[in-house]
Amino acid sequence: MKLSYLDQLTPHLYFPVIFFYQPNETKGLSTSNHVQISQHLKKSLSETLTSFYPLAGIIQENFIIDCNDAGVEFIEARIDAQLKDSIQKTNMENLKQYLPVDPIEGGLALRSEAAVATSSSDSTTNVKNPTNVELVSAFIWKIFINNVVKYSNNLRGIKKVFAAFHAVNLRARISSPDDDQYYLENVFGNCIMSALATTNNTCNNTFHELVSKLRSSIRKISDDYIKKAENGECYLNDLFGLISFLAKGELEYCRFSSWCSFPIYEVDYGWGSPIWVCTTALPLKNVIVLARSRCGEGIEAWVNMNQDNLQVLETQIQLISTNM
Repeated sequence: MKLSYLDQLTPHLYFPVIFFYQPNETKGLSTSNHVQISQHLKKSLSETLTSFYPLAGIIQENFIIDCNDAGVEFIEARIDAQLKDSIQKTNMENLKQYLPVDPIEGGLALRSEAAVATSSSDSTTNVKNPTNVELVSAFIWKIFINNVVKYSNNLRGIKKVFAAFHAVNLRARISSPDDDQYYLENVFGNCIMSALATTNNTCNNTFHELVSKLRSSIRKISDDYIKKAENGECYLNDLFGLISFLAKGELEYCRFSSWCSFPIYEVDYGWGSPIWVCTTALPLKNVIVLARSRCGEGIEAWVNMNQDNLQVLETQIQLISTNM
């Protein structure tokens, strides 16, 4: 099976997802039933791989997948811990112990119930009905820009470009579902493009200007843009436009990925919905994953940045929460 150019462009990175479930004796979810639980998960995984068989294959030279039905590794482990303690200690290092392997070394993150999303409506007068994802992303991007400018001693006389890459799911952006050639709703794989928002090295970018830039970049990836990008030309031109800045050390960027539209709290193996879903060990610096909180009204921001950025970000969120 040939990989698309979008698959080839996507770095070989893994974003782990951890699901926490409340014990339920009546549904068979208990510590004394771990053998049956393991068999149930193995059966579910086996049935899933039958439908999504490329996952059981091997990528060769970043060009094709050899669908050889090699299978995947299934690891079972037990830990002596209380669920309530596990979901309260929500830093990277504590959560990484629940992963079968350590995908990266190091990394810092914070989890925040982002009250940010409803805190700045008076600052977005130029953007009509900003979404929570747009608001939280712009909030984090602005702090990132301000911190780089503040703590960099070598910015004088050097032009800096700040970019925000936002992963955009292409499946719902095709407006012609009757056209089989462009019907993407059931496409499997990296059916995403990165929306590219940029600004210069001044700290004078207002919050609503950054919201506007993010919105414009995301909306650029429209039905027409996707069809024009079929051969890669226009999308690759946009990406390569930033390479010269990167080569000269003039590009500072952060990457956003929103899981807010994913039904992560509907993953039910017969034990009910998870009480919490999270990620950990984000594989790149300056990566932000946004996920809907369980109540559906807030956003959890998982951020992998340096300590200075994290401290400022956490302080700002606490100030907003205090003033609400």
